[in-house]
Amino acid sequence: MIDPKGTRIQLDTSKWKVNGNNIFSKTNGNVGIGTQNPTAKFHVTGTIRLDGIGSNVTQSTLLTTDVNGNLSTRNFSNLLTEALQATPISNSGLTNVASQTIKGRVSAGIGNVEDLTATQATSLLNTFSSTNKGLVPASGGGSTSFLRADGVFAIPSSSGRQLATLTSDVTNNNVIGNTLENVTGLSFSVQAGISYRFYATIPYTSSSQNNGSRWTINAPTTTLLSYSSRYTLSATSETINYLNTPNAPPPATITQTRRETWR
Repeated sequence: MIDPKGTRIQLDTSKWKVNGNNIFSKTNGNVGIGTQNPTAKFHVTGTIRLDGIGSNVTQSTLLTTDVNGNLSTRNFSNLLTEALQATPISNSGLTNVASQTIKGRVSAGIGNVEDLTATQATSLLNTFSSTNKGLVPASGGGSTSFLRADGVFAIPSSSGRQLATLTSDVTNNNVIGNTLENVTGLSFSVQAGISYRFYATIPYTSSSQNNGSRWTINAPTTTLLSYSSRYTLSATSETINYLNTPNAPPPATITQTRRETWR
């Protein structure tokens, strides 16, 4: 066997075999460089340099080592997946992000993260409703509609008031004096824990000027009740009663046509 300088080298053919320009070990042992006790087929203690390897951008296999220096190959995508599962990306891993940027994905299917516009970002959120927290729905503009608890913009009835109107006259023909007649329909619903203000105007005409009139309210038990009843006595006079209990004032004896107002 001749080396590059032309020097003849004696080869122990009991251990090595030459095949053209190749040389093979006949034994099943390991080759060691820098170590007398190799533990792998080719064991190097020290620095390894590889020249002329070249590059290929289409390849996705990496050369890796374990803690003992043993070489193996790994698929890049699998290696990256394992790394991300072991150490998730934190905010510090997202560098050079432009100001006022929202990252997410609105495109269908699985894919890359996208920079979202404000419209795209809000499209991912729920709209407020009676069952969902979320964005305020579109109002449609204007200044008279308000958002209800069911998530709908609507104009409050009677500009925020409940309006009760009688559809027909109520007549009290009871022969027993000072007996009240229920003015059916002149009422409104109430809920516990809410304060209400009410106002009513009732034109009243007596069949006889010898008859008086008495007007009051009926209500559930309250913690605070304050109202007034205002009676016209003539074209130039009136009386006002300030009250804090139902079924007041007491029976009246005024003999005039009445127009009654409560507040």
